[in-house]
Amino acid sequence: MQPPVRHMGEVSADDRGMSEVVEKAMGARGQGRETREALLAVAGGLVDRARAHGAIGEDVTTGDVNMVICGLAAVIRNGAGDWRRYIEVALDGSVPVDFGL
Repeated sequence: MQPPVRHMGEVSADDRGMSEVVEKAMGARGQGRETREALLAVAGGLVDRARAHGAIGEDVTTGDVNMVICGLAAVIRNGAGDWRRYIEVALDGSVPVDFGL
């Protein structure tokens, strides 16, 4: 999941206005709802592929990806820290861990 999310970060960091567009589109309930649904469909495909390859846990949802993307956009737009570090921390929780139990 990191490569597509990192790419979004790079694009948004180069154009901070883009992070606002992403944040608004992903949180849209009215006018931008169709865009949001299309983006969530793409995210759902990424989640399914990552899950099939064991790259993310079974409990990770498209909604989780939406939260990470909206958070990333907010971190970039507000200059609230290192967006690359945000991605690492946010996505670490999506990786399955085998404790050998």
